[in-house]
Amino acid sequence: MRIDDSQGTTVKYIVRVIALKSFCRIYLNQVRIYYFYIKYL
Repeated sequence: MRIDDSQGTTVKYIVRVIALKSFCRIYLNQVRIYYFYIKYL
């Protein structure tokens, strides 16, 4: 693995950020649904 390969590193970083964002959004939706379910049961 070369250190000067900035293009591939940038692509990997963007992919990681997008995956993390979608994961956080899904996780927050699950928590919100769970909280709503507990609150209004």
